[in-house]
Amino acid sequence: MVLSIVVVCVLVPMAFIFSGWFVARLESAGIHATPNFAGGYAVAEFDRFESNLSSPPPGVDQGEMRKALAVRRFSVRKVAFNRWAGMGIEPRLNLGFEFEGQLPDPQNSSGRFSETTIHVYIKAPGRNARTATSDKAARVDFSGLPWDYEVIADGLHDQARIFDVDGNLVARGLGLFLDYTYAPDQAQKAGAGRAIARTSLTVALPMRVLGDPAKGAWQYYVLIGLSDSRHPSMMLHSSPDGGLGVFCRAIGAEAPPPAPAAGVRPVLPALLVSNPD
Repeated sequence: MVLSIVVVCVLVPMAFIFSGWFVARLESAGIHATPNFAGGYAVAEFDRFESNLSSPPPGVDQGEMRKALAVRRFSVRKVAFNRWAGMGIEPRLNLGFEFEGQLPDPQNSSGRFSETTIHVYIKAPGRNARTATSDKAARVDFSGLPWDYEVIADGLHDQARIFDVDGNLVARGLGLFLDYTYAPDQAQKAGAGRAIARTSLTVALPMRVLGDPAKGAWQYYVLIGLSDSRHPSMMLHSSPDGGLGVFCRAIGAEAPPPAPAAGVRPVLPALLVSNPD
């Protein structure tokens, strides 16, 4: 009771009065006002991607389409919280995406990125691999081990969703967070508002479901596509055979698989992350 009174009557007012200094001191103690952007540490980062625009859908602005796929960095972060971190905050695995410029939002969605859909397929350590039968998966093949979880993040849902190999919803994310990096003042155009140089998207996921990303061997498969709410995968399949005609895939450090020929499923390379057990 006494601690609650101190927090409400002293710490909260101090946070407003000494906002910058106070937040810095809290963060140095491991307590974060915005825990999905600060705290934790990077487990892995990848910055090689390959786009395929072989079958763009008719009527779609190709400039906006390229912006929707303009991912430049993918990261995996672990965010753990101590007992003072706040009520309702739990350890999480954060998937981070950095895009060039501003993501298109033609649907004026709550997530502010309604033209982009993100799939991350995760092979976690200690899970029994099974053949996927999920209708939520895109029409792709995988270069590594079978995945255990599929994460779908799109601007038309408030949270990311986690599915198993049978397409069952096993959990929802803990937050979808967009942050912007603005161009320097000298690069701004007069009367055009502040130009956005980069968009950072954080997909917060519960570690209690997926496991600790800093322990054991993991594999991630990353796919970025255009949104289509009519498809179970939420990703537009625009090629004549109903396959992926527009997408971007993370390719890791190894040589990427060849670009898919017409009628052939694209292959997602495995992004390998090895940690001590």
